[in-house]
Amino acid sequence: MFSAADLMRRGLGRVEVDGSLTFIGPKTRLIKSAAENIYPTEVEGCLRQHPAVADAAVIGVPDRTWGQNVTAVVVLRDGASAGAAEIIDHCRERIASYKKPKQVEFTDVLPRNGFAIDYDALDAKYGGGGYPGAGR
Repeated sequence: MFSAADLMRRGLGRVEVDGSLTFIGPKTRLIKSAAENIYPTEVEGCLRQHPAVADAAVIGVPDRTWGQNVTAVVVLRDGASAGAAEIIDHCRERIASYKKPKQVEFTDVLPRNGFAIDYDALDAKYGGGGYPGAGR
């Protein structure tokens, strides 16, 4: 069991104005499309299973109707080719349809902070944002 201070330090909760504690959930980037929670790591794992994909990242792009849409940023393997429709269909066949990317952007390399993908740089380049609880 976590204390209120532990929950806040870990990014799992917040203290409300009335003093009550609200559980937020794991401190991870979450995409919210309509009423559905989409964890980018699940979609990224699916994308990386495609034989033409060397690396991939997923961001949420604000949408007036749905809140956010899933956008995949994909690096293809040397000599491989694949189009956006093929990548999207690949995901549609393997994960829930609402989790599939609505858009695919292709790039030569994903930006990184050391080993980790620099999602803030991807958001800035491809229009991502509007993440629940992030204030963006």
